[in-house]
Amino acid sequence: MERGDGMFDTAMMNDDGPDAGLPETAGRRPDPGSRRARAVAWLMLIPLLAGILFLQHFQPAPEPPESLITPPQSVEPFTLVSKVEVKLWHASKQTGSSDPLLPAKLIENLDKSAQSPLDRLRCAVVAGEMLGTAEARTRLAKVEDELGQLVPKAAREDPGYSAQDLELMRESIRKLRVLYEGGSESALPDDDQRFLVDHHGWFGRLALVHGRPDSDPVKAQMLGGGVAIVLLLVAAFLGGFAVLITGVVLLIVAIVKLSSGSFTAGFDRPAPGGSVYLETVAAFLAAFLLLKAVTWGLGMLFGNAAWLDPVHLALQWAILPVIAWPVVRGVPWSRLRADMGWHAGRGVWNEIGAGVLGYIAGLPIFLLGVLVSFTAILVREALRRGLSGGAPSEPPSNPIVDVVGAGSPLVLFMLYVLASIWAPIVEEAVFRGAFYRHLRARLPVVIAAMFTAVIFAVMHGYDVLMLGPVFALGFNFALLREWRGSLIAPMTAHALHNGVLLAFVITLLSVLGK
Repeated sequence: MERGDGMFDTAMMNDDGPDAGLPETAGRRPDPGSRRARAVAWLMLIPLLAGILFLQHFQPAPEPPESLITPPQSVEPFTLVSKVEVKLWHASKQTGSSDPLLPAKLIENLDKSAQSPLDRLRCAVVAGEMLGTAEARTRLAKVEDELGQLVPKAAREDPGYSAQDLELMRESIRKLRVLYEGGSESALPDDDQRFLVDHHGWFGRLALVHGRPDSDPVKAQMLGGGVAIVLLLVAAFLGGFAVLITGVVLLIVAIVKLSSGSFTAGFDRPAPGGSVYLETVAAFLAAFLLLKAVTWGLGMLFGNAAWLDPVHLALQWAILPVIAWPVVRGVPWSRLRADMGWHAGRGVWNEIGAGVLGYIAGLPIFLLGVLVSFTAILVREALRRGLSGGAPSEPPSNPIVDVVGAGSPLVLFMLYVLASIWAPIVEEAVFRGAFYRHLRARLPVVIAAMFTAVIFAVMHGYDVLMLGPVFALGFNFALLREWRGSLIAPMTAHALHNGVLLAFVITLLSVLGK
């Protein structure tokens, strides 16, 4: 064949195995590539995935901090619960709808989240604001008794509190006791006030505004935002419920159409054979592994330097050209667009609308994934406590929420653009454009969708029990690819999910205050 006839270089054809000479019947033709290249690509996937998982989950433990008595991160569960409860309580007072038993109920709930003496010390600060100074002093006395029963850890790397940590907490209790006995921050010297803020962050500032009138601007800023939180949560609940009901209806309609045979797939299924799109997946994994190795190395060299997050987010854009790997292998751009789904399908706006409707119809499946993950985490925690006892463990962290909680405005902007633009373009091209196409040549729709969803989920670096929702999303996006053929629909659904969810998290954390 000649290049000028719009076909492929002979080096790209299926000429070395049983895929050679497959007929192009019913519109199906094998993708370019060879059996040998396909085998190499499959073999590469295993070590590449293993390397990515290693860097995501088995990084060397960070150097133990000099002290555990440091200001908490804004996304720590206990801190989040404390902020929400204080702001809701303050809002109920301001609106005149406060239940006399509400503060006690809120503190009882907060007690359940307190997993350490440090948490219980800080819970005393919250109780002092909501229940009064007598309650704060009583709780501080109990924490002081608890500290007297603790044995300082022998080495820095051992779990538990060092002698320095215990002394810092005792010093904190002494200063808080003076504060609550004196009735306001004026009872404490400036150095003692700075001590509380330097070691307890938001909790220290909350203690210092105790005794000020609610009209005080500093206190109003600390405690305000409860009404906004309520409105945000109510809007999210009502909107989410309405969309979920709509999704259930759309999913039922889709199932009925599928079972009646009136469903028409727009995906152009290739004949078995070829390797170039599987090679694209391997090239993406290699580039992603290199990115992880670079950022992992920078983290080892520079620790938690503030500039690392922007650098990491910026470097991810360097992966974008990898999705054009088939062009490097000789696939003409026109064929690549058709194969990968980079076309308008039945019209750009029709495809965007299909992406929105498809995403809504997939929400019940997404919710099922959430419930599966939540149940699995609860079962694991129950088994852990049943076998070893002890306090509840920290819930699994979410890397995205961690970045949002600690990120600067620049980092938040870069993260939002990455999640709502980069991810829909790159991830859909790799997993639904290339990988799904390659698997679909031999596998049924459901199996190919599930296979791509598994790899898509594990690439996100979450705790294994938190992968249910990500798997459900990947599965839904693959079904959209099958339905529409064009990648516009799954890209739209992907962007919609990431954009809305991330906007909600950023808004909520902004209201809570960093």
